[in-house]
Amino acid sequence: MDTEKKQAGKQHIKEAYRALFANDFARAVCAFEKAIQCDPTNASYYFKLSITYARNQQLDLAIQTIEKALVLEPKNEKFIMQHQRLNCRRYTEEAVQCLEKGSIEQALVLIERAVELDPLYMQAHYVAAQVYFLRGQYIQARKAARQAVRLAPNFLEARVLLARCREQVLLEKKKKKGET
Repeated sequence: MDTEKKQAGKQHIKEAYRALFANDFARAVCAFEKAIQCDPTNASYYFKLSITYARNQQLDLAIQTIEKALVLEPKNEKFIMQHQRLNCRRYTEEAVQCLEKGSIEQALVLIERAVELDPLYMQAHYVAAQVYFLRGQYIQARKAARQAVRLAPNFLEARVLLARCREQVLLEKKKKKGET
């Protein structure tokens, strides 16, 4: 690759960072894309663009872009982790859509996959708690809600759901004691 093009790519990256610091995501995306045009084999440029897309709520583009980075460097741990995090978010969003449509079983498959991909994504645990709660699996719901609260202690909805799960677990215990 021509040194001038690589240098131009580096200049576009600097411009992208200036745009990011100014909260101008559109300009940053444009600069990252220009850097990629200058040096299309530089996987880190795709990685940086993927992060920018993700921060700008453009999940599909973020995933497509990180996959291009992975083609160039399939064993890069940063890229693999970014891909997993993005897919976790995608599966979580899809699980929420399934819940809204009443497809609880499909939501379960998606959300379990999401939690497996990124066990530190609070929203995935919260949605998992909702799914388990709707399925009547209150102990699993409590466990998932507790994890969501651990990851985000000030997340009120998770705290409320955790309390509801605890109530249901206690009710089930009382029912079992009454039956024996």
